[in-house]
Amino acid sequence: MSEGQEVKKLQWIKGDKLGKVETVLKEDPEWIDFESGSRINATLLNEFMVDVTNEGNLLDDINLESSNNKKRPQQNDINKTDNKNADRLKNPIMSLLDTMDKTDTYSLDISVPISIPTKDLYKVLSNSFGDDKVKFALMNYINDQLDNKQIKNLLNKSVEHLIDSFTSQLK
Repeated sequence: MSEGQEVKKLQWIKGDKLGKVETVLKEDPEWIDFESGSRINATLLNEFMVDVTNEGNLLDDINLESSNNKKRPQQNDINKTDNKNADRLKNPIMSLLDTMDKTDTYSLDISVPISIPTKDLYKVLSNSFGDDKVKFALMNYINDQLDNKQIKNLLNKSVEHLIDSFTSQLK
């Protein structure tokens, strides 16, 4: 940094250094070096860090927000996140889960009750109007029965069952 130039500060918003504020020592198109001796690849900057030069410590401001009713700092990438993502930054468990490298993949089983015509009625409709038109109408008929709240409740029950099953295996 040259004389008179403002010191640029960046804060980690993801990874092992979550919350740490770094002072930029040197920037080039490939790397950004910090006074602490660490550095970040310039292409990963927006994913892992935010500029807090004029903002102070962004994560501290977010953590104090609810108790002091402070307005959140306006930052390009942070502005795009919704309240749910801000809550994730406050929660240390979610922060650790978001940064894990290795995960296992599971499938959720969900069964949604729907009404469909009998096979005989389907055959009559298909013979009268054509198979493609009946399939299209049936698709709409079934979609009209699906309620987002009901599906979300069923998904939540399935997630709870998966978590219970997963944690019982650990005991």
